[in-house]
Amino acid sequence: MLFTEFVEHLDFASLVTQAMHGVGKLPMVSNSAPRILNKLHRDLPALFNEPGTRERLLAAARAEFVRVPYEDASINRMIREAGIPRGSFYMYFTDKEDLFRYLMESYGQRLVEQVEEWLERDGGDLFQAFLDLFDYLQANRASDGFREMADILRRNQRLQPGLILNRQGPCA
Repeated sequence: MLFTEFVEHLDFASLVTQAMHGVGKLPMVSNSAPRILNKLHRDLPALFNEPGTRERLLAAARAEFVRVPYEDASINRMIREAGIPRGSFYMYFTDKEDLFRYLMESYGQRLVEQVEEWLERDGGDLFQAFLDLFDYLQANRASDGFREMADILRRNQRLQPGLILNRQGPCA
C-alpha cells in the first residue's frame, strides 16, 4: 500500500489524540501498517510530555519577545532556541498570538494573586493594596521575572492595552 493511500484511510487527528492520551488500541489499516502505528502510539506521548519542553519553549519565547517587538518575533527562532521540533510548539500554543497572550496573562496573574493576598490580609483595603503593590514592584524590579516583563512591555508599547486588560490579542 502506498503511503498516501495509507494516510487517506486514517483519521490522523484521532490517532494523534489517542496516542497522546493512551486511549485504546490504534486501528489496523492493513498488514503493513501495524509497526508504524504501534511506534507512533508508543513514541508520540513521550515526545510531547518530555520534561522541560514547555519550560524551554517559554524561556525562548520570553527571550525572543524581549529581543524584538511582537510583530518581528519568530516562532522559528523560538523553537530553534528551545531545541524542540516545530510540531511541539503547536501542542502547547495555537500560534504566536496565543503564546504572547499566555505570557502576558501569566505575568498579570502573578500580580493579581499578590494583590488578592494583600486585600485579604488588610480587610479589603484597596488603597493599602496599591501601596503594597508599588512597594513590591520597587523591591523586585531588578529580579529576572519583573525585568523581563518590563522589557517585553517596553518593547511592545504599540500593542493595544486590551491585550492584558480585556484578554484580547495583540492585533485587537
